[in-house]
Amino acid sequence: MSSFENSKHFVGKSILQWTNNLKNYIDQNKIKLGKYVLCLAIFSFAFLFWKKLTVFIFLIIIGGYIKYIVLKYISRFDIPFDFSPIFFLSVLIINYYGFSYMLVFIFLADIIPSFFVVGIIDPLGLPYYILIIGLAYISTLFSLPISSIGVFVSLAYFGLGLGINYLYGNIEFKPVVNSFFHLGVNLVYFLRIAPLITPLLN
Repeated sequence: MSSFENSKHFVGKSILQWTNNLKNYIDQNKIKLGKYVLCLAIFSFAFLFWKKLTVFIFLIIIGGYIKYIVLKYISRFDIPFDFSPIFFLSVLIINYYGFSYMLVFIFLADIIPSFFVVGIIDPLGLPYYILIIGLAYISTLFSLPISSIGVFVSLAYFGLGLGINYLYGNIEFKPVVNSFFHLGVNLVYFLRIAPLITPLLN
């Protein structure tokens, strides 16, 4: 058998094996795949008829899930890298949905996951909630692109957040590093992610 025929035989055998593996995976996970397809169909239907509400619910799920991951797997091990989008999404939601929607978002996507993971509400969190709500409200007073507003409120959130830490005697290496890291994350969210999300909110 020539090398060309050997190559054809190898490729054909590989494709057949891959097809069989895929078939076995589908057979073993029919219920899971069916649930995913059903969820996708429901989401597509809801998005078609209730676009803004569907996107709002989706933002709550995404924000809450990331917050849960940060609390359970990042903060628990005292790693100073908070990439939760709560502040970013709060600013978006108040600008495109309104004040009450933002409060619902903060409660469902931040307070509830925090309670389930930590079990208590950190007293230090209250000034931060006031800060988030206040800066988000201020962001609605400017008729500028959301990216530009986001840069301004992110810098204000960073500076005032450091001030809150200082008042609570929490000026240590890791909290300060986390503040700088979260500033960078928020800037990326507003400058890179916001232009992708905002068309869905109109």
